[in-house]
Amino acid sequence: MNFLLGVKVAIFSVKIDKTTLNSLNFNTIDCSESMVNFEHKINFKKTKGLEFVSKLEKNQENTF
Repeated sequence: MNFLLGVKVAIFSVKIDKTTLNSLNFNTIDCSESMVNFEHKINFKKTKGLEFVSKLEKNQENTF
């Protein structure tokens, strides 16, 4: 929730499909590097930090 705007906003949006998620080795995973396996949106700038992104919509039964 962005309290200045009074609305819900996203700073990170990802579509996680179950097949890919189940194939990851959680004992050796680097969470930030694993995001290349999924459709995602993030907008980070060194000078400003995280900025708002539009939400990805679920379009398959196999995603959450």
